[in-house]
Amino acid sequence: MSQQLYGLYTKIRNITWNIFLDNHISSLPVDIVKIIQHYQITIIKNHEVCELKKDEMAVSLFEHNSNQWYIIYQNDILSIADKRFLLAHELGHILLGHVSILGHPVRSNIKIREEKEADMFALRLLAPACVLAALNIHTAEQIMKLCNISKQSASIRAARMKELYKRDLFCKHPLEKQMLQQFEKFIQTYKNSD
Repeated sequence: MSQQLYGLYTKIRNITWNIFLDNHISSLPVDIVKIIQHYQITIIKNHEVCELKKDEMAVSLFEHNSNQWYIIYQNDILSIADKRFLLAHELGHILLGHVSILGHPVRSNIKIREEKEADMFALRLLAPACVLAALNIHTAEQIMKLCNISKQSASIRAARMKELYKRDLFCKHPLEKQMLQQFEKFIQTYKNSD
């Protein structure tokens, strides 16, 4: 992994750890709507505003007049797991500083990089590595079930977890240790249920 990519990874990882701590999240699946509400972001179903283009599933927009962030998403055709990922992805755009102004969304080559960053953010928020490791979760099926994410997202996370298990560097960072302490009861309950 290049130094620049690793720097981005650690930035996103640390932001998600802080979200867990700030929102007192202590179990999976993560309540993404509650997190978005914590940041005073308004969620709107597209059929209420008809803002999305034909090929768009979701967008995060800032309206200067009201000083308000909005996440607009397609509600009618998506599974719950896909909705959760889209909402987390759009929250990632907002918290990572990918600015789109209402009526003037940014669409360029920069957007491709930002989409990858928002995907990285969403996976780390919905399927936190240290919790998965503490529960000894390895397969996409396990991740999909525990985190309520799609098979595709769970497969991507399982592949990343395989690399992380090889390194075995969990619980080294102070934020990660704090976050894992919040999950202690959930982890014990999960382990005792097997």
